[in-house]
Amino acid sequence: MTLETYLNYLRKSKLIPESRLPGLVKKFVQGKPRSEVNLPSFSKYLIDQKLLTPWQHQKLLEGRHQGFFLDKYRILGLIGSGGMSSVYVAQHTLMDRKVAIKVLSQSKVNDSSYLGRFYAESRVTASLNHPNIIRAYDVGNESGTHYIVMEYVQGEDLQHRVERDGPLELLPAVNFIRQAAEGLAYAHRRNLVHRDIKPANLFVCQPGDQVKVLDLGLARITTDKTSLTRLHNENMLGTTDYQAPEQALDSHTVNHLADVYGLGCTFYFLLSGHPPFPEGSIAQRLMQHQTGKAKELTDIRPDIPPAIATLCHRMMEKKPQHRISSTEEVSKLLSLWLREKGFRFRSHLEKPAKRKETQKPTPTQEVTPPPEVAEEPNREPLMQFLDSLEAAQVSSDRTRIRRMRKSSQLDTSKTLISGKKDSQRKAAEEENTIFDEEPSQMGAAPTKISPDSSLKPTPVTSKDEEE
Repeated sequence: MTLETYLNYLRKSKLIPESRLPGLVKKFVQGKPRSEVNLPSFSKYLIDQKLLTPWQHQKLLEGRHQGFFLDKYRILGLIGSGGMSSVYVAQHTLMDRKVAIKVLSQSKVNDSSYLGRFYAESRVTASLNHPNIIRAYDVGNESGTHYIVMEYVQGEDLQHRVERDGPLELLPAVNFIRQAAEGLAYAHRRNLVHRDIKPANLFVCQPGDQVKVLDLGLARITTDKTSLTRLHNENMLGTTDYQAPEQALDSHTVNHLADVYGLGCTFYFLLSGHPPFPEGSIAQRLMQHQTGKAKELTDIRPDIPPAIATLCHRMMEKKPQHRISSTEEVSKLLSLWLREKGFRFRSHLEKPAKRKETQKPTPTQEVTPPPEVAEEPNREPLMQFLDSLEAAQVSSDRTRIRRMRKSSQLDTSKTLISGKKDSQRKAAEEENTIFDEEPSQMGAAPTKISPDSSLKPTPVTSKDEEE
């Protein structure tokens, strides 16, 4: 391509205002011999002046002069692409702020499943605001090109880092998983399940090594009964090497524990350099996730502490109820371990919500505000089981006390009734026994009235009187 043709494409692209081009060319050729006035040197000059990017220059060399602008954004370069979409780095034409723009592939625009999921991702991402989750700023459609404007960060995903450098050192790997767990815990508290946690979706920003969770395109809102995946009968979602066993069977009903499993497999990948089950076809690997057992991390890397290896394997338990109870619990356990090793960091776990404000007291009242009660963290299943036993014991004790009180009341009633009957019986006997204490004129002894005597007195005499 000649310099003249290149300038023609550059003029049509509007990457540089047409009014500036003559002045730029004049400044470029000034003082240079004719042999140095060529296309490579001119393009290098524009790139050095930050008027063009290498990606833009390459597109112009290919004869393309369209597609450099999307609404109010100027496309600077390609970050990456996949089967569903491509991600570009762009710059706001007025604010000069760099952003990442995710563009839905033109081959997927007419598919209602992909288009609906694309806009669902924009809504889900826009609803989240956490340092460990990528943010979304805008969504739009420009002449049939559907796009999401997101936060732009520099760095690389963990998939590329491990493929380039091999297994990570222990402390950075633990810290990366801790940060990802914090971001996921935030999403889970808002009824969102990612369903596609893997190394490629954990982005490490530079500088600072801050982890951000990417790609919420498969996220499931647990309170939404009309999900797109169910509507389009999409049962197999996620990535085979990091997919939870229950998700392979039914992706519509999985909860946050599927993300715990995916994060555990990602942790395994960072420490070992490969997924838990790296060999075999897709069907064979899916079966291994259902029934197989991953090789012990301590056998692969003896430098891994047993506590970290055990935690990773517990995150990958086949049955959801046997796993670590939540990503928040994972983050807390890893935070405790890192602090014991002297690793300094700032946690972004959500603070407990404050109590609602009570009615303000009148000037004559003195009200002591109730103390703030911190939200109790999720506990291990064993602790939950012990708590349930304790609650059952307390309930049993209360029931036993009520029964004892009731029994005591019954015994008291019985005693009162028995005492009353004894009094009545004694009174009856006293009525039946009459002693005549008045002596007769003949000096006879007192008489006794027998119950069988039909009230006829029978004299009682002494032995001397009988004689």
